[in-house]
Amino acid sequence: MRTLLVFLAGLAVIPPALAASTRSQPYLSFKPSSYRVLYGHSTTVSGKLSGNHVSGRAVSINAWPYGRSAPVRIAVVRTAADGRFAYQASPRIRTSYWATTGPTTSRKIVVGVAPALTAKVLANGHIQAHVTAARSFYGHSIQVQRKKADGTWTTVVRKVVGPNATAVVTGGIPSGTIRVAMSVNQAGAGYLGATTHALSYRPLALAMHPASFKVLYGHPVKLTGHLVNGGAGRHVAIVAQPYGHKAVRVATVTTGQGGRFTVSVRPRIMTTYQARRAGIRASTPMTVGVRPAMSVDQLRSGKLRTRVVAAKSFHGRMVELQRRVGSTWRTIAKQPLHGSTAIFAVSLPRTVVRVAMSVNQAGAGYLGASSHPFVYRAV
Repeated sequence: MRTLLVFLAGLAVIPPALAASTRSQPYLSFKPSSYRVLYGHSTTVSGKLSGNHVSGRAVSINAWPYGRSAPVRIAVVRTAADGRFAYQASPRIRTSYWATTGPTTSRKIVVGVAPALTAKVLANGHIQAHVTAARSFYGHSIQVQRKKADGTWTTVVRKVVGPNATAVVTGGIPSGTIRVAMSVNQAGAGYLGATTHALSYRPLALAMHPASFKVLYGHPVKLTGHLVNGGAGRHVAIVAQPYGHKAVRVATVTTGQGGRFTVSVRPRIMTTYQARRAGIRASTPMTVGVRPAMSVDQLRSGKLRTRVVAAKSFHGRMVELQRRVGSTWRTIAKQPLHGSTAIFAVSLPRTVVRVAMSVNQAGAGYLGASSHPFVYRAV
């Protein structure tokens, strides 16, 4: 009976002893400050050694990057007085980390890596995206996404990344809040998908119109334009295509406040004008018609002389002497031009006359024209 009591007393003492033994076993906790990191940035892996004699212990930080055949020890750190330790890791691709000290090993953690993706709006309104990681993304696609009213994102343009890790989107992007994204499938094995910060986008556009769509030969006409959503200091080319000729640049203007600009031109024949800037759709073509310059004067003999001038000869073309009757003009004589001049020998009472040339007689590239009204005085 005494032996049985001693045995039972011994059993009562064993569990606390076992518990104390368990508490004295070292334990290594381990965690990252973030399970996701942007390429080129770092995450802090830290932990705590629990048990006896935890101060000043050497802890190895081990890493196994995706695609490597074996893990590597990347650092050895020392524990603080309370057993804590930390290390700043910079994974270049998805990487598993764990810590060891002696025979004690922590749990493994995995830190994902997103490519470093940036986007900016260029001066010409294009979107330039740049993607960087420990591998090339040449031939992979990025997406320009626009934020919808409900807060979700929709893809509006896709573009392939070039050999310099850059993709330039030149059009097709509406105004609004946008971002650039690379899906996890395009990022490929070992990488997470990535997105840039949101940015406000307003596409550039060119508009230009003339002060008048008709001008007298030798006279100027002002073109007023606007680089929509553009600011001051931007260069805009003014391109002219005269009738029957190729388009040529006739001026380069610099935008002022709000992207506005003006330029004065002197078309010599019917001419179409456009404003152009690299990478932006040219303004809508605007055509300015040209009327030949006509004058008339009365000679001492009483005859009327008219002269017609433009960038081509009108020799042999017919001009008409017209008399004002009420509110209309009535043709009273016709003469062909000799060179640029025609003479009308008439006998008229004091009256108001003019000389006119029809559009058919003016010919291709010119409008019809007439002189200013002239008071004829009988000799």
